[in-house]
Amino acid sequence: MNGRLVGTYVVGVASGLIFLSAFAHAWPGWTALRQALQGHVDPAVLRAVGIGWHFGSVSMATFGLPGLWSAALLRRGVVEARSTPLLIGAAYVLG
Repeated sequence: MNGRLVGTYVVGVASGLIFLSAFAHAWPGWTALRQALQGHVDPAVLRAVGIGWHFGSVSMATFGLPGLWSAALLRRGVVEARSTPLLIGAAYVLG
């Protein structure tokens, strides 16, 4: 298996995991955090944290979709599709 094909699979698997983890982050993750914070913080603070938490979940799903699209393009040999997963990966590593 050549390096380009391995890279394509890595992009596809990582993007799929990012996309799927958005749902785990949004529902069970938020439920657990909300239960841990309820009664300890002001309800307005809890709402604000919830808004940010769900925005993060939507962002994760949004990052996963172009990564999956890029993996499909890379599989077809479109090497220009490398820039999108590189940018998303850099954001995840540096963020």
